[in-house]
Amino acid sequence: MKFTLVFLSFLLSSALIAQKIPSSGYYTSSDGNYTITVLFKDKVLTIVEPNKTSPYALVAGNEYHFTNPTNGIEYLIEVVDETTLAMYKPTNRANKYKFYFTGSANKPADNEKFRKFSQIAKSYLEKMKEDPKDAQLWSFCAAAANARSSFNEEGFQEYLSKIIPSMKAILEDKNVCPCKDAIDQDMFRRYY
Repeated sequence: MKFTLVFLSFLLSSALIAQKIPSSGYYTSSDGNYTITVLFKDKVLTIVEPNKTSPYALVAGNEYHFTNPTNGIEYLIEVVDETTLAMYKPTNRANKYKFYFTGSANKPADNEKFRKFSQIAKSYLEKMKEDPKDAQLWSFCAAAANARSSFNEEGFQEYLSKIIPSMKAILEDKNVCPCKDAIDQDMFRRYY
């Protein structure tokens, strides 16, 4: 009887801690300022950034560990679900920085789209300097254009669902997109 209870308890706890597999592709930080590429293969979660590649090894459950060889700083990633990652240092588990899946790494934006929307993003960065009282709004527009330059359509839509509510929170007329060259008006109305 005791063996059966221990075995059932083990099965139940194993089911509750089932490993979550993250989607491979682009992930963007919750503030929209940083995008990384995530690759998952053979229980290794690899983060690809413009200046480095970091392989995180499975520690337990849904937690992965990496120590930066340059400075010795340790980092952890928790796979919250298949489209959400939480990154933090072992010494500060309470301060988790979230990244959300924004598109497939296999289908990035094409070159023409990249050039067009990169230029639009630059124009909004300039507008931030020219119109500092609305700099926050123009930064959202620049971020949207930048995302549109890099993500496929699915990733861009996912990104919009996260930033448009923030944009609308600071707009007087919440039905009119302030940057129609970056975000189509019908896309803007779709999210709240």
